[in-house]
Amino acid sequence: MSEMNSARPDNRDFVLTEERRAWVRYPSSQTTLCQERTAQTYDLWFMARVCDISPNGIRLLLGHTFTLGDTVSIEPIRTKEPFGRALEARVIYANEEKRGAWIIGCEFVVPLSDDELDTLTQPDSWAVTQR
Repeated sequence: MSEMNSARPDNRDFVLTEERRAWVRYPSSQTTLCQERTAQTYDLWFMARVCDISPNGIRLLLGHTFTLGDTVSIEPIRTKEPFGRALEARVIYANEEKRGAWIIGCEFVVPLSDDELDTLTQPDSWAVTQR
């Protein structure tokens, strides 16, 4: 019996190797715009879908890739209230998906405040307001 236990890691070790995230990630399917930080406002912005967001980062699905280490500007759109700032983030991974789509993972240069995270994770926060 002890041989079986020594060959198999306990649950704590398994959890630590499986889940290494430091922040809770909130799923999303909202749209946003992003571009290289060095681009000008009149340069091309890429439409992206937010896959998930945390205080420290964001994962995006888009039809364009960025180089690892690039700093990108992410502009939340369709929020009920003006968000107040573009989010700057460093690309930490980029994985090619089907049909030319890319998943990029980014770490925010300045982490989101609790209020900013609340604004971006509320289900209706990205909805277009009715007039």
